[in-house]
Amino acid sequence: GKTETVKIMLGYIAKRSHRAKGTSASPGVDDALIAANPLLEAFANATTVRNGNSSRFGKFVRVFVDRLSGTVASATVDHYLLEKTRCVSLNEGERNFHVFYQLVADSHLRADDRRLLNLGNRVHPPRDQPDDYQETLRSMRALSVDEDVIKDISSTLKGILAVGEAHFESVEIPGQDAGSRMANVTSDASKCLGVASDDLAEAFVARRVAGVRVPNSSKQAEDARDGLLKALYARLFDKIVALVNSALGDDSSKPNMGKDERLFVGLLDIFGFESFASNSLEQLLINYANERLQAHFNNFVFETEAKLYTQEDIPVPPTAYVDNAGVVASLEDGVLRLLDEECALRRGSDQQFVAKLDRVSDGDVLAPYRGTARTGGELVGRAFIISHFAGKVTYTTDGFVAKNRDALPDAGASTLAASSNPLVASLFATSVAVERKGARAARRGNRRRECVAKAFGKSLKELTRTVESTRPQFVRCVKPNEVKEPHNFVDNVMMRQLYTSGVVQAVTATRDGDVVLIAGAETWRTRSRLRAA
Repeated sequence: GKTETVKIMLGYIAKRSHRAKGTSASPGVDDALIAANPLLEAFANATTVRNGNSSRFGKFVRVFVDRLSGTVASATVDHYLLEKTRCVSLNEGERNFHVFYQLVADSHLRADDRRLLNLGNRVHPPRDQPDDYQETLRSMRALSVDEDVIKDISSTLKGILAVGEAHFESVEIPGQDAGSRMANVTSDASKCLGVASDDLAEAFVARRVAGVRVPNSSKQAEDARDGLLKALYARLFDKIVALVNSALGDDSSKPNMGKDERLFVGLLDIFGFESFASNSLEQLLINYANERLQAHFNNFVFETEAKLYTQEDIPVPPTAYVDNAGVVASLEDGVLRLLDEECALRRGSDQQFVAKLDRVSDGDVLAPYRGTARTGGELVGRAFIISHFAGKVTYTTDGFVAKNRDALPDAGASTLAASSNPLVASLFATSVAVERKGARAARRGNRRRECVAKAFGKSLKELTRTVESTRPQFVRCVKPNEVKEPHNFVDNVMMRQLYTSGVVQAVTATRDGDVVLIAGAETWRTRSRLRAA
């Protein structure tokens, strides 16, 4: 819904701009706006249990308009919270990012043969066609991406899939804790990522502590592999967005072209409210974003409408709506603050985090998990419940602290920074530069690297400030059913969404004052006609 709506709007803006420039105009920003969509969707969209093309990131597209001609002058894409864990971990019935299946189909291989593409145990539909990846390549070429860069991008994607096949076996090391060895070092992985097989294996099976080599257990080696793959894919996506922005003519860095001084149409396509069988940190942050945007909707629609009626002396009773200010406060000042504090502790853990949440829970917005008849007490001490504006969600905290810290394996980063693949090397050059300054110097400059939730919260507040400074128009998308069937409209499913999102209440608030407003307008027209006579 939201993604398709934004595509339709961008298409309309591009068509109007192209028409204003004249049919003889050469391809420009308007065309790049359209070409960017398939590329971003390939790298950041995926199939979930409820959506065949779900955006696994948020994006805010700013289309800057020339004040004189009204045509598109440039554009830029800001992106938020790519769900990079999808690379290495999937819920039951879900798929990895589209681009991996496109790549495999283009190579006439089977997705069933790739471990990373089967983590969700999902049957792959026949719609994965070889032409899909060619369309993604055409999008890159339409954005004037250099052919060598395109080749490096494809090689990097192949390398991620190849490294994903690696598994580790435990080995006994005399006088030390149990170590591990990489059981299937593939030439594809080393060739595509531009590193030696031995160096790649060493990056996973060992780490350096105070300059001393310490072996990793097989579990630690798997974690190092997954951590490196997540970092590599996230940085690759950052590069994709940078290439898109370059093609869109983002000129915010030029003198006298500050973003606040230019006219723009902003299109926000951000993840919808999520509640799955198992919800982790990703769902918490997604739902936090929805809470803040819902608060903005409430403030704009209900409070603005109330002020209008007060100014006009229209006697309209206040409309009851779901005020989620308490939920936002509980998330920011409670859950997310405690998570950040737990991550600052050297021995911070998921169990300690849950215990702290239990102590501050109010039983209203935030409540401890006490088990259900269906799940029993399996998640007691490992989960908590938030009563969101759209319903209650149980969050399982397994991996919360590690995900929020988002630590990059130093050995893996150093290995990829020395890659013969120019793209891969550039993605990790900064990480290694920071490492070489020394941990002590890095701590003096910044005591602790900002965690995921805190960084996302800052970005979200900045986005909210931008949205609040504009004249917003809202498009609400409603799922007709919960089984993804066409032409199947389930009344209670749709009505629940309309009520929880505030749409019904917004219509009520507007309707209550319409009678008086319309009567006043008609009175004014009658008076004008009488005066004219």
